Amino acid sequence: MAPAWVRGLRTALPGIAAVSITTTALLIASGSVAGASVVWSTPVELSGSPGGGGFFGVSCTRTGECTAVGDDGNNQPVYATEAGGVWGPVSELPGSPGGSGQLFGVSCAGAGNCTAVGQDHQAMPIYATETRGVWGKITEVPGSGGGWGLLYGVSCTGRGTCTAVGWDRLQQSQPIYAIETGGVWGPVTEISGVSGSLGFATFTGVSCTAPSTCTVVGTGGNTGLLIATVTAGVWGTVTDLSGSLGFSDFNGVSCTGPGTCTAVGSDGHGRPFFAAEAGGTWGSPTEVSGSRGPGHGFFGVSCTGPGDCTAVGLDKKFQPIGAIETGGIWGTVTEVLGSPGGTSAFQDVSCTGAGACTAVGWDGYPTVSSSMFASPAITSFSPSSGRVGAVVTINGTNLDLCTEVAFDGVPGIITKDTATKIKVQVPAGATTGKIKVTTPGGMVKTDTSFTVK
Repeated sequence: MAPAWVRGLRTALPGIAAVSITTTALLIASGSVAGASVVWSTPVELSGSPGGGGFFGVSCTRTGECTAVGDDGNNQPVYATEAGGVWGPVSELPGSPGGSGQLFGVSCAGAGNCTAVGQDHQAMPIYATETRGVWGKITEVPGSGGGWGLLYGVSCTGRGTCTAVGWDRLQQSQPIYAIETGGVWGPVTEISGVSGSLGFATFTGVSCTAPSTCTVVGTGGNTGLLIATVTAGVWGTVTDLSGSLGFSDFNGVSCTGPGTCTAVGSDGHGRPFFAAEAGGTWGSPTEVSGSRGPGHGFFGVSCTGPGDCTAVGLDKKFQPIGAIETGGIWGTVTEVLGSPGGTSAFQDVSCTGAGACTAVGWDGYPTVSSSMFASPAITSFSPSSGRVGAVVTINGTNLDLCTEVAFDGVPGIITKDTATKIKVQVPAGATTGKIKVTTPGGMVKTDTSFTVK
């Protein structure tokens, strides 16, 4: 996922070859993909970054196994790896051709097998490959049409099979891509279909569902939201999805299948928004409620299924934010407070399943945080007795997304499920005993028994 915070500076100042982020730091958080009752842990800084810096991309292959990449604050590309739920220190990658550089996106095909992309000190597009836990040298991708280029996002469907996208800085500021096949990168190429009417244009996010079959999002300088698809290496027409939002930025995209994607960004009012694709058709961009007024927006998104996504970003108070979509319905935008560095942002997020996401960003020094489904609790239920078919109301907290309500071990029929209330019918075969409620956050039983008449 592209570093939208830094990308915004580059968009405003296209003559600058590189932007230093010496006042920022690396930030990580983990969270749940689905459900309103989600608790993000306090961001915790990672050790090892000499000058601060920030994380801009993250990729997780399973819970507790992630790789994050970024910049150490001294224009040196860095990475950190989580194994078994424990993060190692921030480490520099060897061999940037320009002497320094930044990594903006990463995609892992498996634990210890990742590809990262970015730019070096000479503003040339670069990549680095990790194989069996060992990173190779940073290498320039050949063939940038204008000589300068940035790769913001990368998506890999297997080891040595990746697509990266970004921006060509000299050829009329056109979006570029590069495809890796069998471990060999092809040349950086301008994306066809981006005409001069779009003005300054860049692609910032990419999500692939098969080799060389991807959805790409970005921003056109004179219009707004850009979407393009590539199928088996053949690019379709670049389209503008701005609609009623006016000039806006797409910063990230996540696809769970062909024609099933969610893109996020910052709309023309400075608020976080999303747009969803279903069956190959994109819906209108829509603001997500709860953000504290105009400010910034969403920078990254990760989906585990259609309508089940997590988006992260930054609000106007320079605090990291997150929002959860469940069953196609977005919850409110929520601040994640407590970063040691004060002001901070989430730049990217990667989810491996319900209840398992990791977000990365910056706060002044490398930082990490985790989140999870909140544990359910029962405060009361009524009536205390009834016949088979009777409806029992269970009150409590964090009861949403309930997967089972059992009467002395026999599952009932749930008729209503919210964060504070469950209504369930007493099932045939039920006997007197405690009621057990199971949610993604855990299992809880009533203190007293329900009597079956």
